[in-house]
Amino acid sequence: MEITGLPGAAALSATNLPKIDPPKCSEVIIAADADKAGLDAAEQLAGRLTASGLKVRIAAPATPGNDWNDELRSCSNTKN
Repeated sequence: MEITGLPGAAALSATNLPKIDPPKCSEVIIAADADKAGLDAAEQLAGRLTASGLKVRIAAPATPGNDWNDELRSCSNTKN
């Protein structure tokens, strides 16, 4: 987020995700984990934010069960 200069917020868990209040913006991209808990939490947050007038998209890794760190690491030669 810092690299792009765009505002962001991190929930750090599916439990916290629905509670996020994003910085002032008109569009939110939710980077969800590709598991049931992550996708359910993302849908819950998306519903709340959409109802408040924000444009919302959910992005999740293509590999079921993965999070975005798993995806990043799968693109690397190192598995650390």
